[in-house]
Amino acid sequence: MFEGSALSEPSSTGRDGARPSKIQTILQRRSFLAQLYMSGLYGEKKGRDGAPSPSAFAAASGCARWRGGHLIIVPSWTTLQRQKRRNSQPAFPRGLQLLMKILMLLFGRRQEGTYFRAFPWARVLAAKGHEVTVACTSRNNALRSRVEMDQGVRILETPSFLDGRWVMARLSGLYGWSPLSIGLRTLEILRGHYDVVHTFEHHLHASAPVYLAGRKHIPALVADWCDHYGDGGFRDKLYSPYRLAAVYKIVGQPLRRVMDRLEKNLRLRADALTVISSFFRDRALTMGVSPEKIFLIPGSADVAQVRPIAQLEARKRLNIDPQARVLAFLGAGQFDVEFSLEAFRSVLQKEPNSLYLILGPSDEQVRKKIMELNIADRVIQTGWIQEADLPNYLGCADVGLIAMRDHPVNRARWPNKIGSYMAAGRPTVCTRVSDVARLIESHGIGLVSNIDTEDFAQKILQILQNPSLRDQMGARARQLAESDFMLETQVDELERLYRTLRERMEHAA
Repeated sequence: MFEGSALSEPSSTGRDGARPSKIQTILQRRSFLAQLYMSGLYGEKKGRDGAPSPSAFAAASGCARWRGGHLIIVPSWTTLQRQKRRNSQPAFPRGLQLLMKILMLLFGRRQEGTYFRAFPWARVLAAKGHEVTVACTSRNNALRSRVEMDQGVRILETPSFLDGRWVMARLSGLYGWSPLSIGLRTLEILRGHYDVVHTFEHHLHASAPVYLAGRKHIPALVADWCDHYGDGGFRDKLYSPYRLAAVYKIVGQPLRRVMDRLEKNLRLRADALTVISSFFRDRALTMGVSPEKIFLIPGSADVAQVRPIAQLEARKRLNIDPQARVLAFLGAGQFDVEFSLEAFRSVLQKEPNSLYLILGPSDEQVRKKIMELNIADRVIQTGWIQEADLPNYLGCADVGLIAMRDHPVNRARWPNKIGSYMAAGRPTVCTRVSDVARLIESHGIGLVSNIDTEDFAQKILQILQNPSLRDQMGARARQLAESDFMLETQVDELERLYRTLRERMEHAA
């Protein structure tokens, strides 16, 4: 119950002490909200400090909500601003816990790429009472948008018509160009009265609505930088999936220059910049972004969703040989898996009873590499797996793998899989690239190899052949996940950032 309200919550028991029926409960709540409305609008309209009473705000904004059997008054900043302009009263009643309306703009599809960074944040923020919308691109609908709720988060899937996956991605190195999607997201900002807009990457799906709506409708703008899509990044020939990549680079040079300029301008324009690695922090500083605006938020570990499971129990559930040595790779984007497959062939020479689980979509290039190395009988490509099954698959593993070549794309990355490995209590073998390698070495949660398949294989064997070392590293990994990298802890920091920016904009206004 909100402190300071003169109304009391309807009793959870009837007159004789018994619990009321469902209909009685609904009627009680409606009656109570009606009293709240009448008290707020026609009763005591001002508090002790002369500001409108909390019940007046709640009634005017329709933001009294029931959570866990309790009434919580949760007006947003935008609602209070409208009330302030209407009544010329102070915007923030004392003691009022302000919740925010947050929009996260993603360029890609649901359950792909950046979605796995944004959605866990959104889920925890929604559990705190904030209204969070995640805008992503529809996988199946080219002309219509779709809205649904997922774990308290409003998911807005916008149309994929002309999103540029076939032509513009080849020319500019980026997709996310759909005019329908951009238009609908712009309307969402204009009509949504959001307190914070958090845009992920500079693709037009995520950046154009910010420019079209204008800062007048975005009280606080945050940009996120978690993948290297600019010059030297994914569009570079090494990671380009297109055979004529060199030709596309020449023809699309003007578009690439425009997108590079947009990449810089969006980061400079934002009130704050969240980055996933020190690579992006340093890059932002060279662009001229103020150090005070940069916040390093690496990937997190969802310790509630992924828990350690006894290895024998997990293998029994998935019908995997309890005597096998199991390696696991987790990832929707399967970059450099070929590197780890070559190392796995070396592992098989010493440990022929080993298995390699590739958790994620079945990639055709990976399948060809498996056939080329003649190890198809020792590799399992699971395809997409349900989130609820992930702990079982990771529980089967002796070690998790992160194989990355030394390339700007990888130096910039923070693979989300490290959070899952830590949460599952499994050690990791990683090549000496990016912040993740430094994390593994400094905390002793795995081994780091040189960028060489034989050295990578030796580090894997060192863990497979030493169960006590494996268990010690796995325990430290889980402990680290529950402390420094727990999802809820990171979201607390993000929430403080949102509040600070919103309050700063409020005071400036």
